[in-house]
Order: sequence, then structure tokens, then C-alpha cells
Amino acid sequence: MIDSSASLQQRLQKAKQSYVTRHLELSACHALLPVQPVSLGDLLLARVTKIRQHPRIELPCGRRANLFVDDEVILAAGNRYATDQFAATLPTGSSAHLVAGGGIAAEVVSRHASVKPATEIEILGLLADEQQQVLNLGRFVTLADAPDQLAAGGMRILLVVGTGMNSGKTTLATALVSTLSRQACRVVAAKLTGTGSGPDVWRFRDAGAIAAYDFTDAGLPGTWKQPTERLFTIARQIINVSCTHEAQYLVIELADGILQEETKALIEHQGFMSLCDGCFVAADCAPGALMLVQQLASSRVPVLAISGTLTRAPLLIEEVRHYTGLPTLTLEQIYDPRTVDIVLGELSPVR
Repeated sequence: MIDSSASLQQRLQKAKQSYVTRHLELSACHALLPVQPVSLGDLLLARVTKIRQHPRIELPCGRRANLFVDDEVILAAGNRYATDQFAATLPTGSSAHLVAGGGIAAEVVSRHASVKPATEIEILGLLADEQQQVLNLGRFVTLADAPDQLAAGGMRILLVVGTGMNSGKTTLATALVSTLSRQACRVVAAKLTGTGSGPDVWRFRDAGAIAAYDFTDAGLPGTWKQPTERLFTIARQIINVSCTHEAQYLVIELADGILQEETKALIEHQGFMSLCDGCFVAADCAPGALMLVQQLASSRVPVLAISGTLTRAPLLIEEVRHYTGLPTLTLEQIYDPRTVDIVLGELSPVR
């Protein structure tokens, strides 16, 4: 133990607490244990030693606070999979990296050529309770267990999946939330996979969602390398809590793209796909759109429309429409209630 409980509390109050640790109750922290092998979601105190790719950290309130060398930050040990930034795994020693502004401590394995090296941190210790047990995000969950038999009632579950990062998935999901909310529908939105970060959740709320969730509410800092059944369980928890909100629609977004292992596994998981009523595809290119539509065909979940960054190009819209026969909609059309009404009219009757 490095600090007394009282002095540690004072120290933590001064530290910058990250978004992914927002459910942590600082009063539960009574000790700072020496650095040791960590597990996914373990909570830790770190010192910023060199600022590079991430010069700011997202606070629980959503504000991005500027970082300075020697700042102390409260983070969670995790992995990261981001094709346009870092691949990173759990830290193995005191020297580590801040690999996501949401507050992930990890060791970088590889990075995209266009980004700077990761911001460097020194892990000062692991946060522990009165019994000297390391605190983990899994101890501070906000999603209740789902019953064996889900009763979704008349709630429609819409899945948003994309061809890759930056294909327009969150923008598409946000537009759906906004359009449905403006028609006086009760909408819940969720990010089921990815790396813990607040902007997507805040965007869903700003667009009119009555509630928004992600995997951090289930105790995970990120979902890379997580078993498919764990993600399926979280999906069921999100559906369950959406029912308590009496939601009419639940919009679920999957991160990354069709070749990312967790996304691919969920699309191929019959139990998960059977929960979904319809799917919206976000694509950044015509071949990717065709591949994703083909991949979704075996799930028997109807692809209701294709959108995403490819719709900036009229020629790509025509290509995709020609080869898929599916509505290929610009963002402006997604924001049009009349268009969305037509697309959703293709859904089968409420189960």
C-alpha cells in the first residue's frame, strides 16, 4: 500500500477521472497497490509522462480536459482495436500508453502511419478496496441481468453495422434516433462494441434518445477479444433496460467493420441476429456495401437501407442501388421522416 486511505482520497479528488471509469465510486478506493499483472477493467492511477496522440482526456461529464505532463489520471486497463489509430493490449508493467481519450491504459502493438505515437503514462498503482482487492469496472455495473425470456413487446430493434471505421455508422445511427424522436417515438440507443468513449453516447442523447448505453455500463472498457456470448449477454441486458423505458425503438450500433472479429462473430450469431428486426448498413465503398449485404443475407434480418459516406458520391449510390436493389439513402434522406417511414414500413409485423 502506497497511500493511507485518507490521503489517497484527497489525491484521487485532484486527479482527472476518465469517462470509462465514470461509474467508479471514489469512496470505494482505500489503497493504491504496487504495479502487478492486470486484468481487463482493472482500475489504476497513472501519471502522464509524454503527451503525443491524445493531448486530452474525456471526463465523466463529457468535457475533454487538457493533459499536462505529471498530471495524475484515473484509467482502466484495456485493449484497443482501431484500424485508423492503435492496436493495443493490456499493460504488462508500469510503462504504458493512453490509447483512447476515454481513458484506456494499454501497451501499443501497432499504429496507423498517419497518427502520432501514443501518449505515454506511468502506472503508479492499482486502486483497491479495504480488503486490498483490486477494483475493477465489473464491480460498478449499471445494467441489470436480463431474464431468460425477454419480453420486448412492441419495441423494434434496429441494427446499424458498417464496412469499417469512419464509414458513417454513428452518424447514421444518430440520424435514425433524431428522425424517430422527432416523430414523438421513444427511442433508446446503444453502442454494443468498440472502445470506451463518450462522444457517441452523448450524440445519441443529443439526438433525442431517452437513454443511451454502451458496454462500459456492463463493466467493460472495450470489447476487443471478448467472447461473443459475453457481448450477446450485454445486448440482452440493453434490450431489457430499454423495455423498462417503454421504448418503441432500440437502435444498436456495432463498431468497426465486417472483418473485425467481434462484429463478424455477432453478425454470424443466430441468437443475437434473431433479436433484431431490421438492419441499416453504413458503407464507405460499393464493394464493401455488397460484401456486407451478402454477409447479412444468411441472418434473415432484412437490410432496410444502405447509407454512409459512400452516399456523398451520386455515382456510388447508383452502383450500389443497381447491384443490391436496396434503398441507398443520403444522410439528408435519413433525416426525412417520410423516407424513414417508407423504409420502416418494410418491417414484418410486430412480434
